[in-house]
Amino acid sequence: MKAGFVAAGAVIATIALGAAAVPLVERYVASEIKVNMERDGQLTVREVSVGLFSRRLTLSDLRSKRAGDFSAARWEASGLAWPLGELLEGRTPFGNLQLGDPLHADHLEVEDAKISDAVRGITWNIGALKIDGLDVARYDANVGDPYASVVVSARAVAATTARHLDMRNIFAAGPTGDTFGFGAISAEGIDHGKIASVTATSLEVAPQKAGQPAFKIDEMRFKNLDLAKNLAILTAGTWRPGAPIGQLDLGEGIFQGFSGDVFTRYGLRLGKVSTETVHDNAQVSHSRTRIEGFAFAPPANQLELLKFRLTLLAMGLQELKLDFDCSGDIDRGKGELTVSRCALTGPELGVLSLDAKYIQADDAFWRAIQGGDFLQIYRSKVALASAKLALADKGLLTRGMRALGTMTGQSEAATRAKIAEQVRRFQPAGLLITDDLTKLLETVARFVEKGGTLSLDAKPEPPLGMDKLGILARPGPDLVSLLGLTATLSR
Repeated sequence: MKAGFVAAGAVIATIALGAAAVPLVERYVASEIKVNMERDGQLTVREVSVGLFSRRLTLSDLRSKRAGDFSAARWEASGLAWPLGELLEGRTPFGNLQLGDPLHADHLEVEDAKISDAVRGITWNIGALKIDGLDVARYDANVGDPYASVVVSARAVAATTARHLDMRNIFAAGPTGDTFGFGAISAEGIDHGKIASVTATSLEVAPQKAGQPAFKIDEMRFKNLDLAKNLAILTAGTWRPGAPIGQLDLGEGIFQGFSGDVFTRYGLRLGKVSTETVHDNAQVSHSRTRIEGFAFAPPANQLELLKFRLTLLAMGLQELKLDFDCSGDIDRGKGELTVSRCALTGPELGVLSLDAKYIQADDAFWRAIQGGDFLQIYRSKVALASAKLALADKGLLTRGMRALGTMTGQSEAATRAKIAEQVRRFQPAGLLITDDLTKLLETVARFVEKGGTLSLDAKPEPPLGMDKLGILARPGPDLVSLLGLTATLSR
């Protein structure tokens, strides 16, 4: 029995001595890390703190010149996936921290961070950054390029996964004193450039010493954001400012709460802009884009907008209201792109809509779309199979003719008759005048006289490909036959 008590006492004493030694070991490891970090003179830190059991490393007043000028009042990572034995031996990834080194942490916090780009005169400030489930794989940060910061940043994003990210008070100041920033950004499910959801609030763009932001958006929300293709372009090291960065792959995007000096000065309002894309499979997708609540009321004190203001008043309108709604379908397997009723609606004016179908979309076409280099489309064989442009009059003609009549001193009826006659006699220079064109112009003239819905249908036979667009530049093309144009008028 006595031997048992002695053995138990020895175990307890050993544990007690070990526990008492932990703070000493932590202070020793912290001092070794500090010495290693400051060894080359490119990095300084006022204080280093280590928690061995929580695998925590805290850096206070961190300043680095290894990746431009970087500073942070506090930098703390906990749940570090770095062997405890390595820490005890003084071997730590933080002893000689370099861009491109791997980093694995359950939780990372950064306070009052500042990143300065002396070459471009831009300084980024981040009030607070918190990341859960962070895993940064090793990446190549050795880039000898004038735009190395862009390349390295893109590679870092492509190497990163995280469960949750939260940033507060983010803003950048340029060399002129102009600022750009966000109140907050949060993201879920970050996976090598793919992000499940992102919410950003209080986007502001403000000139130096401005009383209010020039432009502001209260909230932006994104779902299923895929930047992988864009990052591949940026990480290649051949990208230059102004060059395409590729098509943004986005499941859903919403922008709302527009304001700022630009909107106030020019009498603009904008409610919401949204876009969504649904994929049936890798080949087929359906997209929709909407702009809601747009209004333009030219203020009386803006001389450059005076003519537009007077025109609206002559039409009996205090402001121009418009909404836009456009849907489209892509079937890469069939090589087809369909635009389904792209509609621009003026509640007091009418509806202008467009439907179109393109066929023979080849690899050159998809590369141009995905790469964002739309000039390359002209190298593809994509062709217009059909299109329909329709204008439904809901007051546009009456208001327009009344305004024009006021300016010319004529009645609305007389103005309609005069415009209709001009349409009938219209002979555009450089076009072949045929009986079919004359019939088409007659339909347009009757629309001017009576209103209703005017539809222009194009069904080129064969489909009009990019290789045939040169015909339009030749003298006297027969547009009606080339595009298979017909016009109809309905009530």
